[in-house]
Amino acid sequence: MNASVFTAPHRLLAANASTSRAVSALRFSAAAWASVAVLGQFVFAVYVALFYGRSAARGDFAAWNKVLQVGYVPGDTVGNLVLASHLLLGAVVTLAGGMQLVPIIRRRWPRWHRPGSARGS
Repeated sequence: MNASVFTAPHRLLAANASTSRAVSALRFSAAAWASVAVLGQFVFAVYVALFYGRSAARGDFAAWNKVLQVGYVPGDTVGNLVLASHLLLGAVVTLAGGMQLVPIIRRRWPRWHRPGSARGS
């Protein structure tokens, strides 16, 4: 069987000089998509942290009801704690998820990116 069948598609494209522009455009598109995705996740996490965190720090939990249909409920300690932990962990997971797409983080801390991998490759 022809060995080129088992070659990764990006290697086949890179080997062909006439497709180098296509490879460059694809890499640029992927980097642009990842940048927008990470920026969007970062902005959302900062919004959650600032809006909900600031109102919680002021003790104004009722402000959450301006955004959520069923947010803070006076007297519902368990429900309010569940909501607060959901918001906090949502911000953390959103930031961590976005960080998974940052190449320098994947290279520098491969075990953090992919816990089952020693080298992250």
